[in-house]
Amino acid sequence: MKKVLDIIDSALKRLLAPVSMLVAAGLLSRGLENPDASPFTIKLLMSLLGLWAFGYMALSAVVALKEFEDAGFGKVKSFIFGSSFLLVYLLLFVAAIRLGFDKIA
Repeated sequence: MKKVLDIIDSALKRLLAPVSMLVAAGLLSRGLENPDASPFTIKLLMSLLGLWAFGYMALSAVVALKEFEDAGFGKVKSFIFGSSFLLVYLLLFVAAIRLGFDKIA
């Protein structure tokens, strides 16, 4: 059980990077109100940050699921731990983004 908690703990620590990227994209969106700003550049940077954030989150989830397999859990246990981990990871990701955008808005 300690191995499962260590895997989930390390994956949750990796949650900081994608959340920071999406908060940065939210801050960039405020630049669209500036008449001197280039909307194309801002939207491009926001899109790139968003794509990198979701890509990082997906790769982090893949690494965590691979660690579950490498830990020697059976297929059923790996599926249960993996699916519960993905649900928790997704909920924390959405909650962190929501709180972050509420703070800067």
